[in-house]
Amino acid sequence: MAVLAQIVGPGYTYFSGGLHTFVYDSSLQSGEINLRRQMQGWRMVIGFRYMELTELFTATSNGSLAYTLDAHNYLYGFQAGGDATRWESASHPLRIDANIKAGVFGNQTNAHVVASNFLTGTANDRDWSTAFVSEGAIAAVLQLTDRIALRGGYQFIWVDNIGLATSMLGAPDTNTVTAIMNADDDIVYHGGFAGLIATY
Repeated sequence: MAVLAQIVGPGYTYFSGGLHTFVYDSSLQSGEINLRRQMQGWRMVIGFRYMELTELFTATSNGSLAYTLDAHNYLYGFQAGGDATRWESASHPLRIDANIKAGVFGNQTNAHVVASNFLTGTANDRDWSTAFVSEGAIAAVLQLTDRIALRGGYQFIWVDNIGLATSMLGAPDTNTVTAIMNADDDIVYHGGFAGLIATY
């Protein structure tokens, strides 16, 4: 997005004559190890999960980089939930599964700021918080072999008590570049997915 505008954040205003370009990017990576136990039609799930939420906000003025903020959240914790088959074809290796999980995580939030317009410098800040994650999905599963299956459907993930770049813009005066730490945000990811299941 390229506009004549200004950035206004908690304690920070960046403005300059000319053309401004703002870039905002957010990505989530996740890995988990779970144990499952069959109980009355549901498969109970409990396990360990690692998540990394990375955000990047940059502003350029007349083609020159003027402000960059990197926000990283590292989440480690335990989760529990369950999944079940809601429908299964009698004549084809096809079924519909649903699952839901929730967990409590320790979260380390890091912020790194680089400014080079009006004031120049870098700043870093770090905070620890307790984050909460919930996830749900509904998926169609096509069993290819006894151990391999294709899986695709719709999924949502809600992450609470994390730090987003848009809440941490900060330079409270003209003499010092600072990073304002805020780990009280939440974010929702949702959409379609596809993958491969290997069972051992």
